[in-house]
Amino acid sequence: MKHFGISVLLMGAALPSVASFGALGTSGLTRPALLIGKSTRDSAKLSNLYLSTPSEGDDESTSKPTDVVEEKSSLLPNVDLSNLNIDLSSVNLDFSNILENTDAIQANVFDGELGQRGEQYVFAQVLLVLFVLIGGIPILGDPLASVLGPSLLLTGLGVAVVGVNEMGGSLSPWPVPPSNESNKKLIKTGLFSKVRHPIYSGLLCFSAGLSISTDSANRLLLTAILLYVLDVKSDYEEKKLMEVFPDYAEYQKEVPGKFFPSEITSKLPWIDSD
Repeated sequence: MKHFGISVLLMGAALPSVASFGALGTSGLTRPALLIGKSTRDSAKLSNLYLSTPSEGDDESTSKPTDVVEEKSSLLPNVDLSNLNIDLSSVNLDFSNILENTDAIQANVFDGELGQRGEQYVFAQVLLVLFVLIGGIPILGDPLASVLGPSLLLTGLGVAVVGVNEMGGSLSPWPVPPSNESNKKLIKTGLFSKVRHPIYSGLLCFSAGLSISTDSANRLLLTAILLYVLDVKSDYEEKKLMEVFPDYAEYQKEVPGKFFPSEITSKLPWIDSD
């Protein structure tokens, strides 16, 4: 999908949001690990209780079988551990295939012409993973959230409002053009001379700005989903517009940018200019 790259751009621009979300691993995200650890300890405790048998000299009252049953019920209610069997024999931790080919791997690293091997993608990949691990972008993290976020939010809001105003009587919540002949008008001026769907552009910028401003990974994910939905909706909408306006195909050629100006998207390496 042509606009999938813009979704990646939004995710990259709001990296501090995602990174800060990942940084919660010291609090909220460690809880499952703690619960797993507790469950393991409880299972071991139960195993000891069941496997230990009283010796001949022990008093039967000291074994307290009732307590064992009660403790099992309190720790893991309705869980039958009698058939628990974890087989780790299929796990292959043999790294001989890597160790035996270190020379070939080293040759691959130095293979090719410098600057022509896609180094920029590897650099971006490593850098982003590093930022995720440390929980933010050094130096730029806070300014990025405090400046870029509100800027996108206000810009998106303004673009959406202007786009609604420019639609005038042609404005409709439905992707199908209105049947009223007096309201059938193809808008090509104003923001519509830069992008074909400026209202959607405003919604996306507003959503991305709010996600960054509030450090919300959930909002950022929803913004990416919103981009996909609007992309599919606009494709359907444009098919209907072509049925009503014969010159819409020419308008698409004049304004190639669907949500964002082509002058911007054409500079992105992952966007197909066609």
